[in-house]
Amino acid sequence: MRASHAANVIEVDAFYAHFASKQELQEAAVAYGQAVSLGRVQRCDTKKGKRSYADQYLSPWHRDNPGDGCTMAALGQEVARSTPELKGVFEQGLEEYLSAMGGNWKEAIFQTAAMIGGVVLARAVQDPQFSDEILMSVRQKLS
Repeated sequence: MRASHAANVIEVDAFYAHFASKQELQEAAVAYGQAVSLGRVQRCDTKKGKRSYADQYLSPWHRDNPGDGCTMAALGQEVARSTPELKGVFEQGLEEYLSAMGGNWKEAIFQTAAMIGGVVLARAVQDPQFSDEILMSVRQKLS
């Protein structure tokens, strides 16, 4: 085994040793991602800030970089097919996120669902112009 490969294997093994199971790792990853999203929305405490947040969320950059974006848009479909425990972690993060949006609870649900759905659909289509149109349409309706 090459030395660099051996070092990578040791690093990966050391990382996984922090978790008792694959499920525990998944729960920790989702909780971390939800906390990052919560922090992003908490920093947008004005109407102008929330508009800017929606513009960034519904951007080509976010669409094209799922690993650096919202856990809910990137993993929501996987969580839906997962364990009750992982769904619970996701749900708790979603509730905290919706509360941080402030204002009307139902409006926060609508806006969040529209943003997540817009990004998911924009990622799912092949035509770049159609993808951009999806993002733009949702941004316009939320403004």
